[in-house]
Amino acid sequence: MRQIQSFSQFGVEKSAIYADEKLNTRTAYGELLQVLKEGDLLVIKSLAALADGYDGMATEWTRITSLGVDICVADMPAVDTRRGENRSAVIAAVAQMLSFCAEKERAHSALQAKGIEAAKQRGVKFGRPAKQYSEEFINAVKRFKAG
Repeated sequence: MRQIQSFSQFGVEKSAIYADEKLNTRTAYGELLQVLKEGDLLVIKSLAALADGYDGMATEWTRITSLGVDICVADMPAVDTRRGENRSAVIAAVAQMLSFCAEKERAHSALQAKGIEAAKQRGVKFGRPAKQYSEEFINAVKRFKAG
């Protein structure tokens, strides 16, 4: 609700707000993409509203801006494609930044996967240790189940 109220400063009418009510659903976002057209302004709270990872953010940024839609990021006032005469420069800079972050994210994930595999080969166990039950507890459970 607080996020929706913050959009009022951009002159966004409540009827023009697309918000997914449930976590991990993108229904409203899909509807939004269907109605966006050249000359529209998309106001989002953060770049993370476009997708979960940097790769997806870069893809969505490019898809939306290529439609001729301006994007304004509420949490990052400098990321506003309406500002000045350098619309294409802002669009390109954000796209390059997101692509760079996506590449770093992929490299980090690959490095992490290598580290996990090496640890497993050394016999490192991941996760919570198995619960150890006393003999007395096990016997009590057996008596309980037997009636």
